[in-house]
Amino acid sequence: MNEFMAGYGEYLSWVIYLALPAALLACFYLFNKKAALSVVPICLAADLLFWGKALFTSHGRGIGALFLIPQLVFVTAAAVLIRTAHKK
Repeated sequence: MNEFMAGYGEYLSWVIYLALPAALLACFYLFNKKAALSVVPICLAADLLFWGKALFTSHGRGIGALFLIPQLVFVTAAAVLIRTAHKK
């Protein structure tokens, strides 16, 4: 597993950071606009599973907050927009 993370860890982190929220938002937009806000806890759980060890150490906390908080704000805003567009 360490060899895999050493070779592909950077790509996996970008997939989890960008592709997972975009894919989830697209799926909920196409199939279930009413439950679009459930994307936020799914993304948060994926981030905690992948970044959890780094987030809870003193040297990784700042960089984790720098990337993960804006991601969650964007995902929440997009989910709210999807949901409000569905209500109209």
